[in-house]
Amino acid sequence: MTERNLDRLGFFSVQTRLPLETSWESQFQVGGRSVHMHGEGTRGRHHGADTDLMLGVEQLFIAQGSPEDNWLHTPPNALSEASLMTKNGRAFHRMREGLLRIWATGFIVREGWVDPLGRPIRFNAAFRLFEELRYWDRETAALPELLPDARLSIRLSAHLASSIRAGYTHALRREVLRHLEQPHARALYRLAEAHRYADGGTRLRSLSVPLLEWRQACGIREDRPSKVMRALDAAHEELKAVGDLTDITVTDRGQDQHLMYLFRQESEPDPALVQLLREQRISAPRAVQLATEYPQRVEQAVVYAEQLRRQGKPPRNPPGFIADVISNPDNCLSRWVNQPPRARVSTSNGHWLTARRRLSRNTTPG
Repeated sequence: MTERNLDRLGFFSVQTRLPLETSWESQFQVGGRSVHMHGEGTRGRHHGADTDLMLGVEQLFIAQGSPEDNWLHTPPNALSEASLMTKNGRAFHRMREGLLRIWATGFIVREGWVDPLGRPIRFNAAFRLFEELRYWDRETAALPELLPDARLSIRLSAHLASSIRAGYTHALRREVLRHLEQPHARALYRLAEAHRYADGGTRLRSLSVPLLEWRQACGIREDRPSKVMRALDAAHEELKAVGDLTDITVTDRGQDQHLMYLFRQESEPDPALVQLLREQRISAPRAVQLATEYPQRVEQAVVYAEQLRRQGKPPRNPPGFIADVISNPDNCLSRWVNQPPRARVSTSNGHWLTARRRLSRNTTPG
């Protein structure tokens, strides 16, 4: 049982606010066998920023060389940065509570068969993720919180540490995580990524899940299909906005509904980048090519062209200029920029500057 399997079993909750749920169940099929998980924690089920904390712990553990004694030593400030947590007045209280929730939770995983007489038999494995926590905290007027610069020590379980060393964890793309603003969107991203792998290790192009089983894995307490979909809508929209999901379709009705996730392949361009280039009047084939070959330059080039326009120095051919900045930034500037200014080019960038939350603020190409 690997950490990725824990994700598949519903280790983290998609919703950010849940009534205290001290135990939960989940199951799925592996190689024709039924795998069942029971989770139990005195501090409730993991939710909200707990997903981010686990990602930060994994990253720091790897950065420190995956110590053989399974101890991670770090100040909470460093864990906050590695976890991409928003730093505000309650950040270190949330970190304290999240770490304690993870430490206080145990799991029992059961793999089931049927004996020749038709009786179910099961293999059971009980474990937890953190063996020990050591930390400094302080009482405040509101809630106890970790000391940001004090020593925080986390002893990972042998199971989790060996999974990290074997490469079963830390497979998420941090460029996606950085642009997901809500914890529940990051939790759903982690859950969907875990389910994308077939038993043989192949990464799936699409994923079909029964809505009510997906509700259980996501930790959504509502059982009406319409309310489950509303709980997932915001996370779906964020995953589509950052280009991780290409499409989501719903099949069947009522209790039989299925969700079909269509993921963007690694070889495919980010559709948002293609749309951005199309708004600059670049042809569709050229936009797809540029977004595929130079995704890291697209937004910077458009910002640079916008800066020139605002300075009253637009290039003669804005689409051609943007394409050259993207494909050949070292040689294009002298050819395009040093031209007599002409009437300003009217573009729709007023739309994308506000709609594209992850737009780079750099003003020079590179």
